[in-house]
Amino acid sequence: MRSGWTPCSPCWRTFSGQPTRWTLTATASETTSRADQRRRAEAALERVQLRAWAHHRARTLSGGEKQRVAVARALVNDPPLVLADEPTGALDQARTRDVVALLRSAVGPQRAVVVLTHDPEVAAACDQRWHLEDGQLHRRG
Repeated sequence: MRSGWTPCSPCWRTFSGQPTRWTLTATASETTSRADQRRRAEAALERVQLRAWAHHRARTLSGGEKQRVAVARALVNDPPLVLADEPTGALDQARTRDVVALLRSAVGPQRAVVVLTHDPEVAAACDQRWHLEDGQLHRRG
């Protein structure tokens, strides 16, 4: 199964010298044309309000910008499952709301989004909430 994921910070070392758009096209399906890869990458960057940064090197991005690119990467190929590990940890409140809205809009009959977070406001925006306590998983609200 294809999935999209938001990488942890050390993963950015792999992409640090590459243009931001390249980090998205590098994850594209091999059956997709280069032109389509570029179009999808630019559309994904637009959704996270970073299209103007498409040609900037990843190492020049702030932590929050890298995090938003990671969300774009997770969504660029329209996977049926998106795993978002702390997708808003480095974002201010306005950008957090934007990313949460984007992830919520990605949920549908053919796609599930799993968000792992310590932020109670982000958790509150999710349809289902589970809490991990002492190694036990409990459903909440």
